[in-house]
Parts: sequence; structure tokens; C-alpha cells
Amino acid sequence: MNYQRKPGLIWLWVGLCVGLMGTSMSVAANPFSQEKLPGLKIPNVALQNQNGETIQFYQDLVQGKRVAINTIYTSCTTICSPMGVIFTKLLQELGENSEYHLISISIDPLTDTPERLKLWQDRFHAGAGWTLVTGSKSQVDRLLKQLKLYTPDKEDHSPLVLVGNDHTGEWTRTHALVSPKELAQTLAMLNPPES
Repeated sequence: MNYQRKPGLIWLWVGLCVGLMGTSMSVAANPFSQEKLPGLKIPNVALQNQNGETIQFYQDLVQGKRVAINTIYTSCTTICSPMGVIFTKLLQELGENSEYHLISISIDPLTDTPERLKLWQDRFHAGAGWTLVTGSKSQVDRLLKQLKLYTPDKEDHSPLVLVGNDHTGEWTRTHALVSPKELAQTLAMLNPPES
């Protein structure tokens, strides 16, 4: 079935999955819920975004912002689409606020070109405030290892999201399939930047 031609089916499937997993995927039940990562350093590796532009990961996407970072790959048939929907709804929860930014890193950079990332993102009708990145496998692996989101086999990747405030250096890893409202609250609870 071609899901790109039937976007309504994606939303229906995702809604059912997230609804059915609601209790089992709650933050309280998840071993990764609210795991603090003190001293996490965000590397400034050169990658490409979904528009084919070369960006510096830390400098262009993270510096001075509160961010949520997850991992996806475009040929995924399980958890990546629900995570895409959650990020779309998270953007709606956050509103137009330039202090927040969402980032999805491809864990299959050999396949996921910027064009493929753009097509995948377009399925969710996402607006500004969400950047997808890919690059050389060595650079992506280095980044994921430093972010504590690395998985050797893409088929086994866990639904995790890293939320952080670059102003304060607060970083927390949590479950990526919690409700968008809960993720928004997690981001909002990070200490605000000092004035």
C-alpha cells in the first residue's frame, strides 16, 4: 500500500498505535523516562538538512535554544511514523517560538538523502521549527554516540528523544512516544535562560 498517496491512513494508524500504547508507553512505566544526562556535550559536526544545505549541528540547530532530538529513518515501518506525528503535534503545542527547535537525525545516512528526508517530513505537513539531518555515516555515528542515541542496527533503534536547554546545559533523555503535550511540558520545565 502506498502511504504517500493516502496520508489519512498514516494518521489513523498512528492514532491507533499511540492510543493502544498509551499506558504501556507512559513516562512512569519507561526505564528511560526523565534520565538526566549531566555534562552532555553537543558536537558541532557538519551535516546536511532536508533542504540539502550544509549545517553545523551545534551552531546552527542547538546553540541558544531548547531542543528535542529524535532518531528516524525513512524506510522504517514501525515507530518512526508515530514519532513524526508526535513531532508535528509538538510543534503545534509549542507554537511559533524561535527558542524551541525540533531535530530528527537519520540513523540510515547511507540511504537517507536530503531529498528522502524532505519527502518523509512532508508526509506530516510539518512547518518551520523542525529540521531533519543526514550526512556521512562516520559523522552521524559520531554525533549519535555523543548524544547517547546511537544504535548499531537501525532495526533495533529505540524510541527515545533527547530534550535540552543549551542555555543551562540541562539534558534529559525520555521516551519518544509520550504525548506531545507531555514533551512540551518537559521542554517548558527546563530552566529558562538567564536574563
